[in-house]
Amino acid sequence: MTPPAGVGRAVARAGLFSAVLTGVVSLAVTAGGLSAPTDPAPISPLTPAATPAAVLRVDELIAAHDCWSGDAPDPTVIPGKAVVTLPGAEPALLPADVGFEIWLEGRPGTVHAFCP
Repeated sequence: MTPPAGVGRAVARAGLFSAVLTGVVSLAVTAGGLSAPTDPAPISPLTPAATPAAVLRVDELIAAHDCWSGDAPDPTVIPGKAVVTLPGAEPALLPADVGFEIWLEGRPGTVHAFCP
């Protein structure tokens, strides 16, 4: 049985997106985290200035929404949400576009993880 027209192309795009995302996430993690270069103090369990409540909130959001940092658990999953901390705000689950703007375009904030 052959797939409908265009399905192969969509699958290939999803695979390419996942491969690029995995490579960029790996590079970003290797370079020191997912935060934008202008972010002075990313909130993470390794940052002493992070309040315990903020670290706990990030961990809760990641666990509750099956999020990941680093390599995506399934290369066919395209992020729909992101756990981020915007300046002056508490960590929150927001659309993935916000996470990509922080991560790739230098918007102020910290990306903690992407979610399906």
